[in-house]
Amino acid sequence: QAALSETKAALSETKAALGETTAALSETTAALSETTAALSEKDVALSEAEARAHAAEATLAKLLRDLGRD
Repeated sequence: QAALSETKAALSETKAALGETTAALSETTAALSETTAALSEKDVALSEAEARAHAAEATLAKLLRDLGRD
Protein backbone atom coordinates (compact mmCIF):
# COMPACT_ATOMS: atom_id res chain seq x y z
CA GLN A 1 0.00 0.00 0.00
CA ALA A 2 2.81 2.42 0.87
CA ALA A 3 4.56 1.66 -2.41
CA LEU A 4 1.37 2.40 -4.32
CA SER A 5 0.98 5.71 -2.49
CA GLU A 6 4.59 6.63 -3.26
CA THR A 7 4.09 5.72 -6.91
CA LYS A 8 0.94 7.84 -7.09
CA ALA A 9 2.78 10.76 -5.48
CA ALA A 10 5.69 10.38 -7.89
CA LEU A 11 3.31 10.26 -10.85
CA SER A 12 1.57 13.36 -9.56
CA GLU A 13 4.90 15.18 -9.30
CA THR A 14 5.85 14.01 -12.79
CA LYS A 15 2.52 15.26 -14.15
CA ALA A 16 3.09 18.64 -12.51
CA ALA A 17 6.62 18.82 -13.89
CA LEU A 18 5.35 17.96 -17.37
CA GLY A 19 2.77 20.71 -17.06
CA GLU A 20 5.49 23.20 -16.16
CA THR A 21 7.66 21.97 -19.03
CA THR A 22 4.75 22.30 -21.45
CA ALA A 23 4.11 25.85 -20.26
CA ALA A 24 7.79 26.73 -20.64
CA LEU A 25 7.84 25.25 -24.14
CA SER A 26 4.76 27.27 -25.04
CA GLU A 27 6.47 30.45 -23.86
CA THR A 28 9.59 29.53 -25.82
CA THR A 29 7.53 28.83 -28.93
CA ALA A 30 5.79 32.20 -28.58
CA ALA A 31 9.14 33.96 -28.17
CA LEU A 32 10.52 32.16 -31.22
CA SER A 33 7.47 33.21 -33.22
CA GLU A 34 8.00 36.83 -32.21
CA THR A 35 11.69 36.58 -33.10
CA THR A 36 10.87 35.03 -36.46
CA ALA A 37 8.39 37.79 -37.21
CA ALA A 38 10.92 40.46 -36.23
CA LEU A 39 13.60 38.86 -38.40
CA SER A 40 11.15 38.69 -41.27
CA GLU A 41 10.44 42.42 -40.92
CA LYS A 42 14.19 43.14 -40.82
CA ASP A 43 14.68 41.00 -43.92
CA VAL A 44 12.00 42.94 -45.79
CA ALA A 45 13.52 46.24 -44.67
CA LEU A 46 16.96 45.07 -45.78
CA SER A 47 15.62 44.01 -49.17
CA GLU A 48 13.95 47.40 -49.59
CA ALA A 49 17.17 49.19 -48.60
CA GLU A 50 19.16 47.08 -51.07
CA ALA A 51 16.67 47.92 -53.83
CA ARG A 52 16.99 51.64 -53.02
CA ALA A 53 20.78 51.35 -53.04
CA HIS A 54 20.73 49.67 -56.45
CA ALA A 55 18.40 52.35 -57.79
CA ALA A 56 20.70 55.04 -56.42
CA GLU A 57 23.70 53.34 -58.03
CA ALA A 58 21.89 53.20 -61.36
CA THR A 59 20.93 56.87 -61.09
CA LEU A 60 24.49 57.84 -60.20
CA ALA A 61 25.89 55.81 -63.09
CA LYS A 62 23.46 57.51 -65.48
CA LEU A 63 24.38 60.95 -64.17
CA LEU A 64 28.08 60.18 -64.57
CA ARG A 65 27.49 58.97 -68.13
CA ASP A 66 25.47 62.10 -68.90
CA LEU A 67 28.22 64.29 -67.47
CA GLY A 68 30.78 62.46 -69.57
CA ARG A 69 28.88 63.27 -72.77
CA ASP A 70 29.11 67.00 -72.25
